[in-house]
Amino acid sequence: MPRTSSTILTGLLTCASIVSADFDKFFFASNATEYVCPGIGFACIPPMICSHESVTDLYYCCAPGATDAVCWKGSASCDGGNKKTPSGGQQSCSSGDNAFCCLKSREECTQTKNQVNVCWSTIDNPVANLSDTKLNDTFSSLSSAKPRASSFPVSLAQLQASATPTTSLPVSLSASSLSSGTATIPANMDATSTSLITDPPEAQVTVKKGISGGAIGGIVGGVVGGLAVIGVAGFLLFRRRRAKSKGDHAPIASGPPSEPEEHGNPYELNAYQQQHAGMAEAPVPAEKYAYNAPNSPYRDIPEMQGSPVGGHSVYEMQGSASAEMDANAPRRV
Repeated sequence: MPRTSSTILTGLLTCASIVSADFDKFFFASNATEYVCPGIGFACIPPMICSHESVTDLYYCCAPGATDAVCWKGSASCDGGNKKTPSGGQQSCSSGDNAFCCLKSREECTQTKNQVNVCWSTIDNPVANLSDTKLNDTFSSLSSAKPRASSFPVSLAQLQASATPTTSLPVSLSASSLSSGTATIPANMDATSTSLITDPPEAQVTVKKGISGGAIGGIVGGVVGGLAVIGVAGFLLFRRRRAKSKGDHAPIASGPPSEPEEHGNPYELNAYQQQHAGMAEAPVPAEKYAYNAPNSPYRDIPEMQGSPVGGHSVYEMQGSASAEMDANAPRRV
């Protein structure tokens, strides 16, 4: 597996070398040079990158992030005898007061409507398929490390090997999205001039945000279904606990219990007996002067303890035993 990965990486680096064979140096311009690449005449603001074309020995500003992005630069002055006439190695672009010249073999006139003094390189853009976010992150890292540097060289081969191709983000100065504004360059400006004329528009990035309607519908459906399941489960659990509570606490029947086995509640029977204990039939007291009958039909019944009357305790006074009195004994008159 490591050998396969190494082979793939080598292939990518080889492809990168083939694509950028005509561009041999790459760097980001900095604020110290007002983001101008040598000889371009316009600001090349990152993530756009300054690229050196080895055959013509000229610098171009290459824009990343779209397959139709191009490398471009400001036009040079015409060399055909006057300021509007091209030389043998040049081609005429536009006409009249807006006429300007570009190289005949490796450049073409800008294809953006109403734009002048800009030439496009006919060499393939080596950073067209690189993510503009990737290049911008690289620039931020380099400029943070050396904030006063005039330029920040980069290795294009490493960027091409690691960056993810993208074709959905239109970038300024591409064949279909270059600014329609015009730029003017002094007549005496040559290919080595570095004066700043105007800044090209920044790259326009369109990003879609938000959640799709299907995802929102799925979330709402899941929440409603979950709440329904929880509600049904809670209702069933409540009914089960309620039924169990009724079984454990049966109602107590009213009225006097007949037999203990009927109600099976010893506390109820006990309470009833205690409540009606005071209602038992009182014993018949023996007459004070009754004869001692050996075979009396009445049994001695012990006197039941009663409650005090009127807040005072009642006690039986001690008396003498019963005895038959003599009929002839004197009586008190």
